[in-house]
Amino acid sequence: MKRWLFQRLEWMDGQFIPPPVIKASATPLPPGGTVFLNLPSLGPRLRNPQLVYTMDGSDPRGADNRPSATAASVAPGTAVELATTSTVCVRALDRSRWGALEEIEVVVDASLPAMEPNSQRSWSYWLMVLIIGVALLMGIGWKRVRSL
Repeated sequence: MKRWLFQRLEWMDGQFIPPPVIKASATPLPPGGTVFLNLPSLGPRLRNPQLVYTMDGSDPRGADNRPSATAASVAPGTAVELATTSTVCVRALDRSRWGALEEIEVVVDASLPAMEPNSQRSWSYWLMVLIIGVALLMGIGWKRVRSL
């Protein structure tokens, strides 16, 4: 009975799409700063989730259950660049199922120096730096790290 209950609860949780996570790279952002859009976990039932967002504060889900005319779509884990102060609204979409709405007001301060293109390193760069650092501390050596 315990196993069935656990499996049933897991199945029920799998019927819902987790709400998206919105993170600003800084607050306030300089012009050209980025906001990261992601899902906390993809879950076993999500096949091809997309994040549908708007920058004008409107709901990205249209009245006909399709993305609205002002919405754009990106893959989870994408950084979106902002030029002006915006209300970012995001929903996850998997096939025809929509997730909960997440909303954040992002302030862009024009007095801050503008971000240059590609001035921020991607998460994969910093992950590699961390792996190399740990490997060097553990004495594994560069040749073994490169083979990973």
